[in-house]
Amino acid sequence: MIASRMIEKRLERGLSVPELARRLGVAKTTVYRYESGAIEKMPVERLIEIAGILDTSPAYLMFGLEEADDTESSVKECFMLSRRLNETERKKVEQYLRRLLKE
Repeated sequence: MIASRMIEKRLERGLSVPELARRLGVAKTTVYRYESGAIEKMPVERLIEIAGILDTSPAYLMFGLEEADDTESSVKECFMLSRRLNETERKKVEQYLRRLLKE
């Protein structure tokens, strides 16, 4: 889950919620909502920004994958391709991925 890995990396880096919020340019409550899982559909750009601040990869935050060049580039490519999908198509892809992760 993104929320728990985000907290883990934030604490490893010794960052407080207010400090992370300041670096992101958002309210503390927004970071608390990300970390509690209350915000489920985080924009890709925000996820990439958070990963950069926490010195990790979006792949780690999303899937718990340790950083690997091939995985990282594959994830980035998927993000870029997903931006070309309409809302209905994105929902179908999301549902498919969730089913895969449950198997």
